[in-house]
Amino acid sequence: MNPNTGNRESSVSGNNNLEPNRSKKSTIIAGDSILKHLQGRNLSGPQSKVQVSSFPGCSTADMTDHIRPLVRRKPDTIIIHVGTNSLRTTSSSRQCADEIVDLARMVEQEGISTAISSITTRADDPELSKRATEVNKMLRKFCRQNDWGFIEHSNIVADKHLNRSRLHLNRAGTNLLSQNLLSYINSH
Repeated sequence: MNPNTGNRESSVSGNNNLEPNRSKKSTIIAGDSILKHLQGRNLSGPQSKVQVSSFPGCSTADMTDHIRPLVRRKPDTIIIHVGTNSLRTTSSSRQCADEIVDLARMVEQEGISTAISSITTRADDPELSKRATEVNKMLRKFCRQNDWGFIEHSNIVADKHLNRSRLHLNRAGTNLLSQNLLSYINSH
């Protein structure tokens, strides 16, 4: 136990080949309530330390305020997962995508590797479901153009992975979301 931080750290002394926690790649996943059941410790591994920061009910505009303190921590990577609530509040799919891209640019300007996690399926409103698909297509294009990571969640489907709200993920959906994010983290 490190007396200064209260955290357990592995030692680099002797023949121990383990590196201290501070040498791990740090990733913050920041987003709306879709992330609420994810746990950073379950996404962390020998090479990475992951923190999940969920802000239920937040729109993309709200995330601008929430992400600033996370950026100040200077993680290696920030994964942005927002847009679910902004589908209803923005005037168009393009505006919603532009707001998410603006967030990613803000993170990138701080020298932090950036990835965007696609909006997960929803079945509570057919029009919003259609807009989510449109936004994800735009985000994928923006990510390619800016050399950002893009995390696809097309394996999460409404009839198998949403709870009764038809918006939030059930346990199986949360597990798939976690696997998709972990696959990205482990490959970067």
